[in-house]
Amino acid sequence: MVSAATIWESVPFSTTYTSEKMVVELPMPAERLGEVMVKHAIDKHVLQGYALNILEFVQVRITIKHDYRGSLNIVLVCPSGTRSTLAAPREVDNSTKGLVDWPLGTVRCWGEDPVGTYQMTVMQTRHQHLNGQLVSWQLVLHGTSMTPSELQGRRELVERAVRGEVIHVNRSMLCHPPELRFEPFEPLPERWLKVLVITGFFFMFMAVFNSLEYMFCYNDEKGKFYKKLQDLSAGRAMHQRSVSVQRSLTADHRYGSIEGGSNSQS
Repeated sequence: MVSAATIWESVPFSTTYTSEKMVVELPMPAERLGEVMVKHAIDKHVLQGYALNILEFVQVRITIKHDYRGSLNIVLVCPSGTRSTLAAPREVDNSTKGLVDWPLGTVRCWGEDPVGTYQMTVMQTRHQHLNGQLVSWQLVLHGTSMTPSELQGRRELVERAVRGEVIHVNRSMLCHPPELRFEPFEPLPERWLKVLVITGFFFMFMAVFNSLEYMFCYNDEKGKFYKKLQDLSAGRAMHQRSVSVQRSLTADHRYGSIEGGSNSQS
């Protein structure tokens, strides 16, 4: 183990690919050992954008409706043919809630090629007739950008170290940075940033200065302005008072005319 540690290099960065959520809504056979099988193929061109060359961990997020959750047996077969049991039967788990977006995973396919067809089988193991439905499932592949040849070289070095062969000194290094998959961009030059900061301070200073100037200066102008407002208010009040007096006089005149006409008729 110590010899292997002296030649070990840090593994590259990890990467993850998540497929779309596949809604299938397949009914499960009610009889014992009745099963439902689904498949999903992943193309090499899809994984190139994720720099995913070798599998480390495969995860399935699955939703199942079932009357007896503990009777389910879920198996995943990777493209290489590696068979993994994601969920074994549990006799005491008699829940009727099924599985709602449950994450189930396996590491049995560690180091394998992620490209190919993944096959998942859901089987019922109890004797009685139970209702069930495979609602949806989703694949999540965790891996690394290390190539198969690099992985094989790592294995050979470790095997030589375990056998006690003398290998070169420790060449451990930091994790390799991920490959850029977009055009690099540069922020604003430092000179432009300084200009923006100075301009912002200038406008803030002018705002504070104008506010203080208006608060403590221009007292004569403010007095004239307030007096003008008072005169306008007073004039408006006098106009309203004169209009009301004129209306009352007009009403009295009309009332007097009506009384004079009635007296002359009598």
